[in-house]
Amino acid sequence: MADGWFASLDLLTWAHRNNVHLVLRCHRNRKVTYRGNIVRVDAIAELLPKGRQMARTIATDWHDLPVFVTAERRFDKHGDESIVYLIANYPARPSRYVSDYQRRWPTEKIYRTIKQSIGLQDCFARDLVTQRCHIAAVLLSYAIAQLHRRLLHLETPEAAIRALKQQKLPFAIRRLARLDQIFGDVYA
Repeated sequence: MADGWFASLDLLTWAHRNNVHLVLRCHRNRKVTYRGNIVRVDAIAELLPKGRQMARTIATDWHDLPVFVTAERRFDKHGDESIVYLIANYPARPSRYVSDYQRRWPTEKIYRTIKQSIGLQDCFARDLVTQRCHIAAVLLSYAIAQLHRRLLHLETPEAAIRALKQQKLPFAIRRLARLDQIFGDVYA
């Protein structure tokens, strides 16, 4: 599962060669071979969901690779409809492609939080060991935020991070005091 940025010929070729099932978001202007013609994905009328259908899939080729393109109907919080295109290298029902692709969303939310709220991108070290330590500290901070979220029954880790930032230093020290039990004699 990956975003449209990763829907490349190289990745699909590698997945096809190694028998790895893959579903990716696809740009609407991607050209595929459908019924002997090279056509843009968004120009294939048979691909659009009809009636109450939420997704529809067709078999096609992309650079001589057999792929399955799915058009998924989505509605945003304002009720506006849009079509999102997915490309996969294994046969399945349209609903399966949609659910497989949606399973990546929690991971995307984790990356957003650790980049925007905890500072994953704030490491400017050139040393690989320092960078790894920074990443480990960021992931540990995210885990602490998740624990705090559960303890306070908050909805998001971002809300827990805001709550932790408002607390006094002794509170944070008490919250982190048990880290030595996790790591033995090595302190984080």
